[in-house]
Amino acid sequence: RANAAGALAVLDALGRATNGRLVVSGEARRRGVATVVWPGRLEEISAFPSVWLDAAHNPDGARALAGELPSIAHGPIFLVVGACADKDVPGILSALTPLARVVVATCAPSPRALDAETLGSLFACSPGAAGCTVLVESEPLRAFARARDLALVAGGTVVVCGSIFLVGAIRAV
Repeated sequence: RANAAGALAVLDALGRATNGRLVVSGEARRRGVATVVWPGRLEEISAFPSVWLDAAHNPDGARALAGELPSIAHGPIFLVVGACADKDVPGILSALTPLARVVVATCAPSPRALDAETLGSLFACSPGAAGCTVLVESEPLRAFARARDLALVAGGTVVVCGSIFLVGAIRAV
């Protein structure tokens, strides 16, 4: 919603900046908002188990995802997380760890990726980790399969996040 509001505000500013020469109609705006697709951003790819993809590769994105999870998650949350070493990983973790029952730390398919073991250690030490089980699986597809299997048994929701690279790899299969 915030992104859509920002895009609409940009269209308003564009109309003003061009003295009305470039105006996007109300109908075109409504159609755009109603049909926009942003792959890998709060994207549901499976209903059973419930599987959501959201890159959430920075603290703001992680907080936005955390804010949406209570309204979209069914049952316990199983996170599959990979992150690049140059990101604010503690900031990402602090937003998401308190919501998860299980975190499967993995290695995002990028040369900039943080290794799964280090990411798992960071999760284990992050605020809110006391009620969360942290598993480490270096290979992203195996990490996803592990979380999916756990979610099937528990009637939970899988959320893949922390890296655009990871989301892209899971989305591809």
